Amino acid sequence: MLIGLTHDLHGRLIIEGRVPVFQILSEAMYGMKLTGAMLESFVGELGNMIAGNMSTRLAEQGAHVEISPPTLLHLYPNIIYTYNNYGSPTQAGQLCMKCE
Repeated sequence: MLIGLTHDLHGRLIIEGRVPVFQILSEAMYGMKLTGAMLESFVGELGNMIAGNMSTRLAEQGAHVEISPPTLLHLYPNIIYTYNNYGSPTQAGQLCMKCE
């Protein structure tokens, strides 16, 4: 899942991980494991929550940061894939932010 950042902070917030991780998170938050389109929607909403909170915290410190709607790049049976700057698939279960 990718969310673009603009204004005072330019870059991308990328959240990527294995499907079972997002299913565990969905179960903890909603009381049930999500699958398919519902899981994809959950991953996007999770990104909105994280990016929105980050934007709010930065605004409290005087930075104006706008976020784009989330984009889920690829969802395969076991892994949510995104692509790095070189066009190679990544499979990490990590949260990273790239600022330009």
